Amino acid sequence: MPKLNPNEVVIKAAIARGDRAVYSIAKYPGLYLATSSVMVGDEKVGRGSWRMKYRPVGSKHQRWITITNDARGMSFREVGEKAREMQTALRVNGTDPKIERQAAIAAAKVQGLTFDTLFNDWLERHSKVKKRSWKKDLNQYNCHLKDSLGRELVVGITRRRIIAGLGDIAKASTGIVANRVQALISAVFSWALSTGVVEQHPALRIPKLGLERVRERVLTHAELRKIWNALGSIVSGTREGPMTPQMAQLLKVLMLTGARRSEVAHAATDEIANGLWTLPAARMKNKRPHTVPLAPTVAKIIADAMLKSAPSRLVFPGSAGGLIEPASVQRALTRLLKTLDIENVRPHDLRRTMASEMGRMGVPEETISRALAHAKTGVTARHYNLHSYDPEKLKALRLWQAQIRNVASGRRQRALKWRA
Repeated sequence: MPKLNPNEVVIKAAIARGDRAVYSIAKYPGLYLATSSVMVGDEKVGRGSWRMKYRPVGSKHQRWITITNDARGMSFREVGEKAREMQTALRVNGTDPKIERQAAIAAAKVQGLTFDTLFNDWLERHSKVKKRSWKKDLNQYNCHLKDSLGRELVVGITRRRIIAGLGDIAKASTGIVANRVQALISAVFSWALSTGVVEQHPALRIPKLGLERVRERVLTHAELRKIWNALGSIVSGTREGPMTPQMAQLLKVLMLTGARRSEVAHAATDEIANGLWTLPAARMKNKRPHTVPLAPTVAKIIADAMLKSAPSRLVFPGSAGGLIEPASVQRALTRLLKTLDIENVRPHDLRRTMASEMGRMGVPEETISRALAHAKTGVTARHYNLHSYDPEKLKALRLWQAQIRNVASGRRQRALKWRA
């Protein structure tokens, strides 16, 4: 039987290949990944299920229990934790996980478990514990599911019922919104299946209604010039714009650093010291601390913002002294773009533009990746290469700052290039 290392990247690759195979997992005795594939249109899509083999106390025969039929819907960390919980309960308490699951399902039927109750249980025990975006889950549920699916008994929710509901959502809004709701329903049922509350996953592998497209929007030099100069005029007070000078400063920091909007909007004054902006792991998407060396222009913007916001602990405090919601940044940028006759730009496109311009100027991809705080892949990058890359990041960000100055001037300038 082939064996896989307990590595998220390796496991996702095995699922994506879609070979018909059963893999054991190194260092996780009794845990197996069964993979196969299904045709979606003309495309072969890999899928998989997680299973555990065990021997109940006092029994001569081994049993199988399915942890989840949707291997793509659960991270390996979650699967591994669940498998070890089951094995520990079996070893210490003699608890048969299959019998325990059947009891949980029977109890749910007796209690008349509704999807609303199931969702709130998932929200408290899973989403709030493991996801920083749990408020989005809650808002999505309240907008699209609470009044329709929320009152229905979980045991009565069928695949047909979910497909019909997603169709209604797609008609009322868009197919992409229906995709997001589908992902939420699937996450709730995957968790319920892994915890033994349900025995079937009615939302498994439902075809998506909306065509997902990866955004590729990169701003032109003319667009960068308009936006940068407009923001500068708002900050200096020479132009009345559709945002406050503080928001204009925030957007300039976004452009200069390539940081995510929540990272800038929630920046704290104690994160800024000695020419570095140090973001703690709790605020980062990849759950690892990240440093942003501050090139001169962005350092001055942040220093000015901190001077105006004192004694607040936030670099960019909201109107009532609290946090600025990331959605407010999007709204402010959209209002500005309307006055500049620029369409279809989101804050994240500023980040993509910086990366693309750095690539064009010859900045090494590794340095661009580190500057963007992308998740490190591979054993060497994650555990052995502990270099901060701060000198390289500062050099790249200085080059990008110089490029923005060139573009904003509107004059023909010598092409800037990375020099090793």
